Amino acid sequence: MSIATWPSATSRLANDTSVHRLSNGFYYHGKIGGRTEDPFYQKMKDIPLNAICRTIEIDLRQQLGECSASPPVKPQDGVLM
Repeated sequence: MSIATWPSATSRLANDTSVHRLSNGFYYHGKIGGRTEDPFYQKMKDIPLNAICRTIEIDLRQQLGECSASPPVKPQDGVLM
């Protein structure tokens, strides 16, 4: 590489690196967004909304003096849904 082409080669390399970083940013943003888009799908990493609602229901029924008609939600394969 001659000295005349050296600045353009380094600026091209810098542009390639910037494009690569930018494209990686968009890629990982999409991956993370896809995983956290809907936290209520009843998957292993989602919010255990059924268990939370059932616990609130049981607590409210106990405070009102009613007997609890439904038992608390039990984990399935070690995961609370």
